[in-house]
Amino acid sequence: MIVEGKRRKAEADHADRAWTAWTIAALTRAKRMPALADLTKPKKRTPKRRAMSGDQMLTIARMWSAVAGPENDKEVT
Repeated sequence: MIVEGKRRKAEADHADRAWTAWTIAALTRAKRMPALADLTKPKKRTPKRRAMSGDQMLTIARMWSAVAGPENDKEVT
């Protein structure tokens, strides 16, 4: 759990640095500087998907089993 949080933090930090580098490079080529308000707008975040409950996972597993059929239900050794 802690490792997952640190990984997400590292990815967010990397994304922030990449955005900063890209923006600086783009601004050096701009003929006219954009308004500061346009550059500092809050980021649009995509909504996170909620974790599935156990019942939801079981339902999906049953659906996959129904599609796969009994001939694909052989044990792999």
